[in-house]
Amino acid sequence: MASTRRAAIAQTILPGAAVAAACGPLGRGAPATGGQTAAPAKIMLGHRSRPEYDPLVQEALPLFRQRQPKIDVEYQPVTGTWNEKFTATWAAGVGPDVFEAWDQWFWQFGAKGILVNMNDHVRDLKKSDVDDFARWQWDGFQIPNTTFRYGMPKYINMGVVYYNKAMFERAGQRVPAATWNHDDYAALLKRLTRTGDQPVFGGRIPYASFTRYQPHLLAYGGSMVDPKDSTKAALHLPPAMQAWQWIWDRMFQDNTLIQRRQEQEQGWSSFRDGLAQGRIATAEDGMHALIDVAAKMSAEWDILAMPRGLARRASWGTTDGWGMWRGSQSRAAAWELVKFLSGPEYIRMQSRITLYLPPRQSALDEWVKLVRGRYPVLERVNLKVVQEALAGTEPYVTVNQQFLCYQEMIAVFQPILNDIFRDGKQQPAYLRDVRGQIEQAAASCGATFR
Repeated sequence: MASTRRAAIAQTILPGAAVAAACGPLGRGAPATGGQTAAPAKIMLGHRSRPEYDPLVQEALPLFRQRQPKIDVEYQPVTGTWNEKFTATWAAGVGPDVFEAWDQWFWQFGAKGILVNMNDHVRDLKKSDVDDFARWQWDGFQIPNTTFRYGMPKYINMGVVYYNKAMFERAGQRVPAATWNHDDYAALLKRLTRTGDQPVFGGRIPYASFTRYQPHLLAYGGSMVDPKDSTKAALHLPPAMQAWQWIWDRMFQDNTLIQRRQEQEQGWSSFRDGLAQGRIATAEDGMHALIDVAAKMSAEWDILAMPRGLARRASWGTTDGWGMWRGSQSRAAAWELVKFLSGPEYIRMQSRITLYLPPRQSALDEWVKLVRGRYPVLERVNLKVVQEALAGTEPYVTVNQQFLCYQEMIAVFQPILNDIFRDGKQQPAYLRDVRGQIEQAAASCGATFR
Protein backbone atom coordinates (compact mmCIF):
# COMPACT_ATOMS: atom_id res chain seq x y z
CA MET A 1 0.00 0.00 0.00
CA ALA A 2 2.81 2.46 0.86
CA SER A 3 4.47 2.05 -2.54
CA THR A 4 1.09 2.42 -4.27
CA ARG A 5 0.43 5.67 -2.40
CA ARG A 6 3.85 7.07 -3.18
CA ALA A 7 3.39 6.23 -6.85
CA ALA A 8 0.00 7.90 -6.94
CA ILE A 9 1.36 11.08 -5.39
CA ALA A 10 4.34 11.08 -7.74
CA GLN A 11 2.01 10.81 -10.75
CA THR A 12 0.37 14.10 -9.87
CA ILE A 13 3.61 15.89 -10.73
CA LEU A 14 2.96 15.12 -14.41
CA PRO A 15 1.02 17.75 -16.43
CA GLY A 16 -2.74 17.22 -16.32
CA ALA A 17 -2.63 14.39 -13.77
CA ALA A 18 -4.17 16.39 -10.94
CA VAL A 19 -7.08 17.58 -13.06
CA ALA A 20 -7.82 14.17 -14.49
CA ALA A 21 -7.70 12.38 -11.15
CA ALA A 22 -9.80 14.98 -9.38
CA CYS A 23 -12.75 14.06 -11.60
CA GLY A 24 -12.90 10.54 -10.17
CA PRO A 25 -15.23 9.40 -7.36
CA LEU A 26 -14.21 10.03 -3.77
CA GLY A 27 -14.19 7.17 -1.30
CA ARG A 28 -16.45 7.50 1.75
CA GLY A 29 -14.43 5.41 4.22
CA ALA A 30 -15.51 3.80 7.44
CA PRO A 31 -17.65 5.52 10.07
CA ALA A 32 -15.94 7.38 12.88
CA THR A 33 -15.17 5.30 15.93
CA GLY A 34 -12.87 7.45 18.10
CA GLY A 35 -10.82 6.17 21.02
CA GLN A 36 -7.93 3.71 20.96
CA THR A 37 -7.25 1.76 17.77
CA ALA A 38 -8.15 -1.89 18.39
CA ALA A 39 -6.40 -3.38 15.33
CA PRO A 40 -3.08 -2.63 13.61
CA ALA A 41 -3.36 0.19 11.09
CA LYS A 42 -1.14 1.98 8.57
CA ILE A 43 -1.85 5.60 7.72
CA MET A 44 -0.21 8.39 5.77
CA LEU A 45 0.63 11.89 7.06
CA GLY A 46 0.68 14.45 4.23
CA HIS A 47 2.46 17.79 4.49
CA ARG A 48 4.14 20.44 2.40
CA SER A 49 7.86 19.78 2.17
CA ARG A 50 9.52 22.31 4.48
CA PRO A 51 13.09 22.20 5.85
CA GLU A 52 12.06 23.06 9.40
CA TYR A 53 9.37 20.40 9.45
CA ASP A 54 11.37 17.28 8.59
CA PRO A 55 13.35 17.20 11.88
CA LEU A 56 10.11 17.76 13.81
CA VAL A 57 8.50 14.73 12.17
CA GLN A 58 11.61 12.62 12.74
CA GLU A 59 11.41 13.35 16.46
CA ALA A 60 7.63 13.24 16.82
CA LEU A 61 6.60 10.08 14.99
CA PRO A 62 8.72 7.67 17.07
CA LEU A 63 7.13 9.22 20.15
CA PHE A 64 3.67 8.66 18.66
CA ARG A 65 4.61 5.06 17.90
CA GLN A 66 5.45 4.58 21.59
CA ARG A 67 2.00 5.91 22.50
CA GLN A 68 0.22 3.95 19.76
CA PRO A 69 2.34 0.87 18.88
CA LYS A 70 -0.35 -0.58 16.61
CA ILE A 71 -0.37 2.44 14.29
CA ASP A 72 2.29 2.77 11.59
CA VAL A 73 2.57 6.28 10.13
CA GLU A 74 4.15 7.00 6.76
CA TYR A 75 5.27 10.62 6.40
CA GLN A 76 4.75 11.97 2.87
CA PRO A 77 6.20 15.45 2.25
CA VAL A 78 4.98 16.97 -1.03
CA THR A 79 6.56 19.76 -3.08
CA GLY A 80 4.88 22.17 -5.47
CA THR A 81 1.11 22.41 -5.66
CA TRP A 82 0.51 20.20 -2.66
CA ASN A 83 -3.24 20.94 -2.54
CA GLU A 84 -3.77 19.72 -6.10
CA LYS A 85 -1.65 16.64 -5.52
CA PHE A 86 -3.54 15.72 -2.37
CA THR A 87 -6.88 16.19 -4.14
CA ALA A 88 -5.77 14.01 -7.03
CA THR A 89 -4.57 11.15 -4.84
CA TRP A 90 -7.74 11.27 -2.73
CA ALA A 91 -9.78 11.00 -5.92
CA ALA A 92 -7.70 7.94 -6.81
CA GLY A 93 -8.45 6.46 -3.37
CA VAL A 94 -4.88 6.52 -2.02
CA GLY A 95 -4.27 9.96 -0.47
CA PRO A 96 -3.01 11.00 2.98
CA ASP A 97 -5.27 10.07 5.88
CA VAL A 98 -4.11 13.10 7.90
CA PHE A 99 -2.86 16.28 6.28
CA GLU A 100 -1.95 19.91 6.84
CA ALA A 101 -4.11 22.71 5.43
CA TRP A 102 -5.49 26.12 6.35
CA ASP A 103 -8.25 28.61 5.64
CA GLN A 104 -9.35 28.52 1.99
CA TRP A 105 -7.85 25.09 1.32
CA PHE A 106 -10.02 23.53 4.01
CA TRP A 107 -13.10 25.18 2.49
CA GLN A 108 -12.15 23.95 -0.98
CA PHE A 109 -11.58 20.41 0.28
CA GLY A 110 -14.87 20.56 2.17
CA ALA A 111 -16.73 21.69 -0.94
CA LYS A 112 -15.42 18.58 -2.73
CA GLY A 113 -16.70 16.26 0.02
CA ILE A 114 -13.19 15.25 1.05
CA LEU A 115 -13.17 16.12 4.75
CA VAL A 116 -14.19 14.32 7.92
CA ASN A 117 -16.38 16.35 10.25
CA MET A 118 -14.18 16.65 13.33
CA ASN A 119 -17.25 17.17 15.49
CA ASP A 120 -17.76 13.42 15.11
CA HIS A 121 -14.53 13.00 17.09
CA VAL A 122 -13.90 15.97 19.40
CA ARG A 123 -16.27 14.54 21.99
CA ASP A 124 -13.27 12.34 22.73
CA LEU A 125 -11.46 15.39 24.17
CA LYS A 126 -11.65 16.74 27.70
CA LYS A 127 -13.21 20.17 28.18
CA SER A 128 -9.98 21.43 29.76
CA ASP A 129 -8.12 20.34 26.64
CA VAL A 130 -10.51 22.18 24.32
CA ASP A 131 -10.43 25.27 26.55
CA ASP A 132 -6.64 25.43 26.15
CA PHE A 133 -6.97 26.28 22.45
CA ALA A 134 -7.28 29.91 21.37
CA ARG A 135 -11.05 30.33 21.39
CA TRP A 136 -11.28 32.42 18.20
CA GLN A 137 -9.32 29.78 16.25
CA TRP A 138 -11.17 26.83 17.74
CA ASP A 139 -14.50 28.42 16.83
CA GLY A 140 -13.16 29.34 13.40
CA PHE A 141 -12.53 25.71 12.49
CA GLN A 142 -16.31 25.27 12.30
CA ILE A 143 -18.07 26.52 9.18
CA PRO A 144 -20.52 29.28 10.24
CA ASN A 145 -24.17 28.29 10.68
CA THR A 146 -23.34 24.57 10.44
CA THR A 147 -22.11 21.80 12.73
CA PHE A 148 -19.22 20.98 10.38
CA ARG A 149 -15.75 21.26 11.95
CA TYR A 150 -13.11 20.84 9.26
CA GLY A 151 -9.88 20.63 11.25
CA MET A 152 -7.93 20.66 14.47
CA PRO A 153 -5.43 23.39 15.46
CA LYS A 154 -1.80 23.13 14.39
CA TYR A 155 -0.34 26.63 14.80
CA ILE A 156 -1.37 30.28 14.55
CA ASN A 157 -0.56 33.00 12.09
CA MET A 158 -1.90 36.48 12.79
CA GLY A 159 -1.45 40.03 11.57
CA VAL A 160 0.69 42.72 13.20
CA VAL A 161 2.37 45.93 12.05
CA TYR A 162 6.16 45.69 11.70
CA TYR A 163 8.04 48.97 11.87
CA ASN A 164 11.56 50.32 11.43
CA LYS A 165 12.47 52.26 14.59
CA ALA A 166 15.33 54.11 12.90
CA MET A 167 12.96 55.57 10.33
CA PHE A 168 10.63 56.74 13.09
CA GLU A 169 13.53 58.47 14.80
CA ARG A 170 14.71 60.18 11.60
CA ALA A 171 11.19 61.50 11.04
CA GLY A 172 10.93 62.66 14.66
CA GLN A 173 7.96 60.35 15.06
CA ARG A 174 6.97 58.77 18.35
CA VAL A 175 5.76 55.21 18.49
CA PRO A 176 1.93 55.24 18.52
CA ALA A 177 0.14 54.58 21.77
CA ALA A 178 -1.50 51.20 22.25
CA THR A 179 -4.86 52.88 21.70
CA TRP A 180 -3.99 54.20 18.22
CA ASN A 181 -6.70 54.23 15.56
CA HIS A 182 -7.05 54.60 11.80
CA ASP A 183 -6.89 58.41 11.98
CA ASP A 184 -3.61 58.10 13.89
CA TYR A 185 -2.45 55.54 11.34
CA ALA A 186 -3.17 57.85 8.37
CA ALA A 187 -1.35 60.75 10.06
CA LEU A 188 1.61 58.51 10.92
CA LEU A 189 1.93 57.24 7.35
CA LYS A 190 1.91 60.81 6.06
CA ARG A 191 4.65 61.98 8.43
CA LEU A 192 6.85 59.02 7.53
CA THR A 193 6.53 59.44 3.74
CA ARG A 194 9.23 61.25 1.74
CA THR A 195 9.05 62.04 -1.98
CA GLY A 196 11.93 62.52 -4.41
CA ASP A 197 14.34 60.41 -6.43
CA GLN A 198 14.59 57.93 -3.55
CA PRO A 199 11.07 57.95 -2.12
CA VAL A 200 10.28 56.57 1.30
CA PHE A 201 6.78 55.31 1.98
CA GLY A 202 4.98 55.34 5.29
CA GLY A 203 3.85 51.77 4.97
CA ARG A 204 2.71 48.74 3.08
CA ILE A 205 -0.48 46.71 3.16
CA PRO A 206 -0.43 43.68 0.83
CA TYR A 207 -2.23 45.00 -2.23
CA ALA A 208 -5.34 43.23 -3.48
CA SER A 209 -5.35 40.71 -0.63
CA PHE A 210 -8.66 39.01 0.12
CA THR A 211 -7.56 38.06 3.65
CA ARG A 212 -5.24 40.89 4.70
CA TYR A 213 -7.90 43.56 4.17
CA GLN A 214 -10.43 41.86 6.40
CA PRO A 215 -9.31 43.28 9.79
CA HIS A 216 -9.82 46.79 8.45
CA LEU A 217 -13.40 45.96 7.46
CA LEU A 218 -14.05 44.42 10.88
CA ALA A 219 -12.47 47.39 12.65
CA TYR A 220 -14.93 49.72 10.93
CA GLY A 221 -17.83 47.49 11.94
CA GLY A 222 -18.11 45.84 8.54
CA SER A 223 -17.61 42.36 7.19
CA MET A 224 -16.43 40.65 4.00
CA VAL A 225 -19.03 37.86 4.13
CA ASP A 226 -22.60 37.91 5.44
CA PRO A 227 -22.29 36.21 8.88
CA LYS A 228 -25.64 34.46 8.33
CA ASP A 229 -24.99 33.18 4.79
CA SER A 230 -21.56 32.26 3.39
CA THR A 231 -22.81 32.67 -0.18
CA LYS A 232 -23.67 36.33 0.38
CA ALA A 233 -21.38 39.36 0.57
CA ALA A 234 -21.30 42.15 3.13
CA LEU A 235 -18.32 43.91 1.54
CA HIS A 236 -20.57 46.47 -0.18
CA LEU A 237 -22.30 47.76 2.97
CA PRO A 238 -21.43 51.22 4.38
CA PRO A 239 -19.08 50.19 7.24
CA ALA A 240 -17.04 47.98 4.92
CA MET A 241 -17.00 50.64 2.23
CA GLN A 242 -15.49 53.11 4.70
CA ALA A 243 -12.62 50.73 5.31
CA TRP A 244 -12.10 50.01 1.60
CA GLN A 245 -11.97 53.75 0.91
CA TRP A 246 -9.49 54.34 3.75
CA ILE A 247 -7.09 51.81 2.22
CA TRP A 248 -7.55 53.13 -1.34
CA ASP A 249 -6.99 56.73 -0.27
CA ARG A 250 -3.74 55.86 1.45
CA MET A 251 -2.54 54.06 -1.70
CA PHE A 252 -3.76 56.31 -4.51
CA GLN A 253 -4.74 59.65 -3.00
CA ASP A 254 -2.02 60.25 -0.38
CA ASN A 255 0.31 57.54 -1.74
CA THR A 256 1.60 57.05 1.77
CA LEU A 257 1.09 53.29 1.33
CA ILE A 258 3.34 51.94 -1.39
CA GLN A 259 1.61 50.82 -4.59
CA ARG A 260 2.35 47.60 -6.44
CA ARG A 261 4.02 49.45 -9.32
CA GLN A 262 6.28 51.33 -6.92
CA GLU A 263 7.14 48.15 -5.04
CA GLN A 264 8.08 46.41 -8.29
CA GLU A 265 10.42 49.30 -9.12
CA GLN A 266 12.30 48.58 -5.88
CA GLY A 267 13.03 45.00 -6.92
CA TRP A 268 12.23 43.52 -3.51
CA SER A 269 11.64 39.84 -2.90
CA SER A 270 9.37 40.64 0.08
CA PHE A 271 8.26 43.43 2.40
CA ARG A 272 11.19 42.50 4.66
CA ASP A 273 13.59 43.90 2.06
CA GLY A 274 11.78 47.24 2.00
CA LEU A 275 11.74 47.44 5.77
CA ALA A 276 15.43 46.53 6.04
CA GLN A 277 16.46 48.96 3.29
CA GLY A 278 14.56 51.84 4.87
CA ARG A 279 12.16 52.28 1.93
CA ILE A 280 9.01 51.55 3.92
CA ALA A 281 8.63 52.47 7.58
CA THR A 282 5.78 50.10 8.45
CA ALA A 283 4.36 46.90 7.00
CA GLU A 284 1.26 44.93 7.88
CA ASP A 285 1.98 41.23 7.70
CA GLY A 286 1.90 37.98 9.62
CA MET A 287 3.77 36.49 12.52
CA HIS A 288 5.06 33.85 10.11
CA ALA A 289 7.59 36.51 9.04
CA LEU A 290 8.92 37.21 12.55
CA ILE A 291 12.02 35.05 12.29
CA ASP A 292 12.91 36.28 8.80
CA VAL A 293 12.62 39.89 9.98
CA ALA A 294 14.77 39.08 13.01
CA ALA A 295 17.42 37.55 10.74
CA LYS A 296 17.35 40.26 8.06
CA MET A 297 16.96 43.56 9.93
CA SER A 298 20.13 45.34 11.01
CA ALA A 299 18.26 48.47 12.14
CA GLU A 300 16.16 48.53 15.31
CA TRP A 301 12.61 47.35 14.70
CA ASP A 302 9.50 46.32 16.58
CA ILE A 303 5.85 45.36 16.15
CA LEU A 304 2.59 47.17 16.84
CA ALA A 305 -0.94 45.95 17.32
CA MET A 306 -3.28 46.60 14.41
CA PRO A 307 -5.02 49.99 14.86
CA ARG A 308 -8.54 50.42 16.14
CA GLY A 309 -11.32 51.39 13.76
CA LEU A 310 -14.62 53.09 14.42
CA ALA A 311 -16.02 49.91 15.97
CA ARG A 312 -13.12 47.88 17.41
CA ARG A 313 -9.58 46.62 17.03
CA ALA A 314 -9.21 43.56 14.80
CA SER A 315 -6.48 41.36 13.40
CA TRP A 316 -6.68 38.50 10.94
CA GLY A 317 -5.91 34.99 12.08
CA THR A 318 -5.61 31.65 10.36
CA THR A 319 -6.93 28.13 10.77
CA ASP A 320 -3.64 26.36 10.16
CA GLY A 321 -4.56 22.86 11.18
CA TRP A 322 -4.87 19.15 10.67
CA GLY A 323 -7.60 17.63 8.56
CA MET A 324 -8.72 14.04 8.00
CA TRP A 325 -9.57 12.46 4.67
CA ARG A 326 -13.13 11.18 4.51
CA GLY A 327 -12.06 8.23 2.39
CA SER A 328 -9.58 6.87 4.93
CA GLN A 329 -9.95 3.16 5.67
CA SER A 330 -8.31 3.71 9.07
CA ARG A 331 -10.22 6.65 10.46
CA ALA A 332 -9.86 5.68 14.11
CA ALA A 333 -6.07 5.52 13.69
CA ALA A 334 -6.08 8.83 11.83
CA TRP A 335 -7.96 10.47 14.71
CA GLU A 336 -5.43 9.17 17.20
CA LEU A 337 -2.68 10.82 15.15
CA VAL A 338 -4.62 14.11 14.93
CA LYS A 339 -5.12 14.08 18.71
CA PHE A 340 -1.40 13.63 19.17
CA LEU A 341 -0.50 16.35 16.65
CA SER A 342 -2.81 18.88 18.32
CA GLY A 343 -1.92 17.78 21.84
CA PRO A 344 0.21 19.82 24.27
CA GLU A 345 3.26 17.55 24.06
CA TYR A 346 3.55 17.81 20.29
CA ILE A 347 2.69 21.54 20.24
CA ARG A 348 5.57 22.29 22.60
CA MET A 349 7.88 20.14 20.51
CA GLN A 350 6.72 22.03 17.40
CA SER A 351 7.42 25.39 19.05
CA ARG A 352 10.89 24.28 20.10
CA ILE A 353 11.94 22.98 16.69
CA THR A 354 10.11 25.26 14.25
CA LEU A 355 9.27 28.31 16.43
CA TYR A 356 5.68 28.24 15.09
CA LEU A 357 3.26 30.27 17.20
CA PRO A 358 1.32 27.70 19.28
CA PRO A 359 -2.48 27.43 19.21
CA ARG A 360 -2.56 26.50 22.91
CA GLN A 361 -2.65 29.28 25.48
CA SER A 362 -0.68 27.17 27.96
CA ALA A 363 2.28 27.12 25.54
CA LEU A 364 2.38 30.83 24.71
CA ASP A 365 4.76 32.02 27.45
CA GLU A 366 7.12 29.16 26.67
CA TRP A 367 7.08 30.15 22.98
CA VAL A 368 8.17 33.69 23.88
CA LYS A 369 11.17 32.30 25.79
CA LEU A 370 12.03 29.94 22.92
CA VAL A 371 12.08 32.56 20.18
CA ARG A 372 14.03 35.01 22.31
CA GLY A 373 16.51 32.32 23.24
CA ARG A 374 17.09 31.47 19.58
CA TYR A 375 17.08 35.11 18.42
CA PRO A 376 18.28 37.44 21.21
CA VAL A 377 17.29 40.49 19.12
CA LEU A 378 13.68 39.60 19.99
CA GLU A 379 14.35 40.60 23.60
CA ARG A 380 13.81 44.15 22.31
CA VAL A 381 10.65 43.30 20.38
CA ASN A 382 7.31 43.81 22.11
CA LEU A 383 5.94 40.26 21.90
CA LYS A 384 3.36 41.23 24.48
CA VAL A 385 1.44 42.55 21.46
CA VAL A 386 0.98 38.94 20.37
CA GLN A 387 0.13 37.63 23.83
CA GLU A 388 -2.52 40.30 24.40
CA ALA A 389 -4.04 39.78 20.95
CA LEU A 390 -4.39 36.04 21.52
CA ALA A 391 -5.02 35.65 25.23
CA GLY A 392 -5.38 39.09 26.80
CA THR A 393 -8.39 40.54 28.56
CA GLU A 394 -9.81 41.62 25.17
CA PRO A 395 -8.43 39.27 22.50
CA TYR A 396 -9.10 40.69 19.06
CA VAL A 397 -7.89 38.15 16.51
CA THR A 398 -10.59 36.87 14.15
CA VAL A 399 -10.43 33.96 11.72
CA ASN A 400 -10.32 34.98 8.06
CA GLN A 401 -13.83 34.92 6.63
CA GLN A 402 -14.49 32.67 3.64
CA PHE A 403 -17.19 32.41 1.02
CA LEU A 404 -18.75 28.97 0.65
CA CYS A 405 -17.20 28.26 -2.76
CA TYR A 406 -13.80 29.90 -2.32
CA GLN A 407 -12.18 28.46 -5.44
CA GLU A 408 -14.95 29.72 -7.72
CA MET A 409 -15.33 33.01 -5.86
CA ILE A 410 -11.67 34.03 -5.90
CA ALA A 411 -11.44 33.43 -9.65
CA VAL A 412 -14.01 36.20 -10.03
CA PHE A 413 -13.08 38.41 -7.07
CA GLN A 414 -9.29 38.55 -7.48
CA PRO A 415 -9.35 40.43 -10.84
CA ILE A 416 -11.77 42.91 -9.23
CA LEU A 417 -9.45 43.47 -6.27
CA ASN A 418 -6.53 43.81 -8.68
CA ASP A 419 -8.30 46.52 -10.67
CA ILE A 420 -9.07 48.49 -7.51
CA PHE A 421 -6.13 48.03 -5.18
CA ARG A 422 -3.29 46.64 -7.28
CA ASP A 423 -3.63 48.86 -10.34
CA GLY A 424 -5.91 51.69 -9.15
CA LYS A 425 -8.11 51.44 -12.24
CA GLN A 426 -11.32 51.52 -10.20
CA GLN A 427 -12.52 53.13 -6.99
CA PRO A 428 -13.87 51.00 -4.11
CA ALA A 429 -17.44 51.95 -5.09
CA TYR A 430 -16.99 49.53 -7.98
CA LEU A 431 -17.47 46.72 -5.46
CA ARG A 432 -21.15 47.62 -5.26
CA ASP A 433 -21.51 47.14 -9.00
CA VAL A 434 -19.90 43.69 -9.08
CA ARG A 435 -21.27 42.23 -5.85
CA GLY A 436 -23.73 40.06 -7.78
CA GLN A 437 -20.90 38.43 -9.74
CA ILE A 438 -19.06 37.62 -6.52
CA GLU A 439 -22.14 36.14 -4.86
CA GLN A 440 -23.04 34.07 -7.91
CA ALA A 441 -19.57 32.53 -7.91
CA ALA A 442 -19.67 32.05 -4.12
CA ALA A 443 -22.74 29.81 -4.45
CA SER A 444 -21.80 28.02 -7.66
CA CYS A 445 -20.05 24.87 -6.35
CA GLY A 446 -23.16 23.31 -4.83
CA ALA A 447 -21.47 22.50 -1.52
CA THR A 448 -23.60 21.75 1.51
CA PHE A 449 -22.62 21.17 5.12
CA ARG A 450 -24.84 19.80 7.83
